[in-house]
Amino acid sequence: LWDDGHNFYAPQTFQAPDSRRLVFGWMSPFTEPIPMQEDGWCGQFTVPREVTLAGDHLRCLPVREFSDLDQDRQDFGPIELEVNGSRDLVDDAQTADINMEIDLNKSQAERIGLEIHRTQSGDHTLVCYDDQLGRVVLDRHCNTYGDRGYRTAPVDKSSGKLKLRIIVDRGSIEVVINDGLEIMSSYSFPAEGPRGIRLIAESGEGKALINSISIAKLGTIWEEPDR
Repeated sequence: LWDDGHNFYAPQTFQAPDSRRLVFGWMSPFTEPIPMQEDGWCGQFTVPREVTLAGDHLRCLPVREFSDLDQDRQDFGPIELEVNGSRDLVDDAQTADINMEIDLNKSQAERIGLEIHRTQSGDHTLVCYDDQLGRVVLDRHCNTYGDRGYRTAPVDKSSGKLKLRIIVDRGSIEVVINDGLEIMSSYSFPAEGPRGIRLIAESGEGKALINSISIAKLGTIWEEPDR
């Protein structure tokens, strides 16, 4: 699969002048209700990705230029969470570029991850590692608008660590797993209001250990008008 998420369609590739193979996916809504329909638009591009091979496996990573949009990166890790513990990291992140590493060998929680686009009403999209499934889960069942449901992606656990890069836009979340061995793209339409980011650990026999986590705001891709 090119992508394990809800909303990835019709990838288009081209070769950059430096010989990189780049791809855009089209994030299209396939199931009603379609929140953007009343606003008169339908779909968006994914973040542009560089495509390479890792052995016989496809690897897709956000193009390196995308990191130029990062602003005001905050470092929160390492963090230990008790059973069923949580920690609010950001009060309002309309956009974000998140880097996170979970220690799978030392963690005993059943689920470890982030509630993204979390509003005061409890709306959020959950991105987590589920130890019972052995997979990364992207779950939208707490969204007010749009299709809900969840998707999962396989995880190579041989290193004992799980690396996640999560790119958050106003209406979408893209999850890059273990340096692009898997990737998930999905819309996320929570309720109105500030959108926080919360770190959570659910159930299990012990703590969750996050080796590192940092969050940057994203600047705009559009040129600012001259003033």
